[in-house]
Amino acid sequence: MGDSEKILNDLIKALNKAFALKDLGALSYFLGVEVSYPTNGGMFLSQVKYITDLLQKTKMIEAKPISTSMVSGQLVFAHQGENFHDVYLYRSTVGALQYATLTHLEISKCK
Repeated sequence: MGDSEKILNDLIKALNKAFALKDLGALSYFLGVEVSYPTNGGMFLSQVKYITDLLQKTKMIEAKPISTSMVSGQLVFAHQGENFHDVYLYRSTVGALQYATLTHLEISKCK
C-alpha cells in the first residue's frame, strides 16, 4: 500500500467515526460527471452524458453547432416574441447550462 492509499484509508476511518459511511465501490457517475479509469492509471472525467441528456430534453440533439448562439448587435426586448410555455423546462435548462459553464470554463469563453 502506497503513502497516498494509507492517507486515504486513514481519512475514511476518521470520517467513519464521525459519520455513517457506506462504501459504494468505484465511482462511475456523480453530479453529471462520468468517471472512468483508464488502464494506464488515473481517472478520466467526462460530461458527455450530461450534455447529451440536456440536448435530448430540450429536443436539440440534432442541432448543428455554431460559434455564437446569438447575432451580435441585435436588440432584444422584454415583450418581443412568444412566451415560453414550459417554465419548469426553461428554468431547469438555464440551471443546467449554468452548471455546464461552471464545470467547463471553455464553454463560456468568448472566441
